[in-house]
Amino acid sequence: MDHPGLDGRRDKSGDILRKHGAAVVRTFRKAYGPEFAPGFSGEATLEAVLDSLDDRSLSQILQDHEAGRLNRKIAVQSVTLRLPLKPRFLTQPSGPRLEP
Repeated sequence: MDHPGLDGRRDKSGDILRKHGAAVVRTFRKAYGPEFAPGFSGEATLEAVLDSLDDRSLSQILQDHEAGRLNRKIAVQSVTLRLPLKPRFLTQPSGPRLEP
């Protein structure tokens, strides 16, 4: 369903693409929930999907961009996605193992 005013706001998305076009959908789903950009792969870039985003997803990123929150949300989620599930010191031996 189209909402009045979103087409005009869609035109403002060039700034978002310049800054975040390479960010993947998976990053936005971590910030906005699993329903962000339905039907797209989590590996798709924002640049690839922006013109086809549903109104809800587009509205979310535009509101955060206009409020100055989008940069931080993406940065926080990008760092979170890169963290290992378990710290290395718990998964790798640190030295020679002594037999009992």
